[in-house]
Amino acid sequence: MKKQSPPAADSEEKPARNTQPVRIWLTPAQIAWLKPKGPSETIRALLTEAVSMENLAKSLKEKQKGKKK
Repeated sequence: MKKQSPPAADSEEKPARNTQPVRIWLTPAQIAWLKPKGPSETIRALLTEAVSMENLAKSLKEKQKGKKK
């Protein structure tokens, strides 16, 4: 994947506050899947969903521990 410069000031994509660029390495198949979807938005959405699912799983485990006591 080509090195990308930060979005221009007039670009439609405006990163949320407190974000920072991250470099990742992808396989050609991953790049082919991601390109038409808008890489930044798609990766951000996937990560947000993964974090939410992880937090939900932790919450459920904590509730089950509370019931066993």
